[in-house]
Amino acid sequence: MPTEFYTTEELAEYLKLSEQTIRLWIKQGKIKSYKFGRAHRIPIEEVRRLLEEASEESQREVDGSV
Repeated sequence: MPTEFYTTEELAEYLKLSEQTIRLWIKQGKIKSYKFGRAHRIPIEEVRRLLEEASEESQREVDGSV
């Protein structure tokens, strides 16, 4: 099954963040990516993981167990 990828621009738009933030997260290792030439591609599975982690963190804050 082929893997789908986001560009940094597409992911920034999807998450309503700046491309600079996405590139910083890649550099910090918060998001795994593949580099093709000078361009990064982020697998859709990585985006799902990121959203799931954010959701769990949000839930912990709501539950007061931060």
